[in-house]
Amino acid sequence: MGAARKTAGAARPKVRGSQRTMAWKFELLLKPGTEELITEGPVWDGVYIYITQIRRNRILRYDPRSNAI
Repeated sequence: MGAARKTAGAARPKVRGSQRTMAWKFELLLKPGTEELITEGPVWDGVYIYITQIRRNRILRYDPRSNAI
């Protein structure tokens, strides 16, 4: 029973040190009224980033290595 308690306790993460908070800063990417450019996503598959353009019925694939869409 003692070994089971020790193993269960080892699985719990311990928090040490101080907590850091993230500063949220937002930037306007599209002006109001540019709805045809609204996208959904992005999704990263480990190689590419995929972005959908809903109103244009398109899926775009961005390659960060070549900087190509």
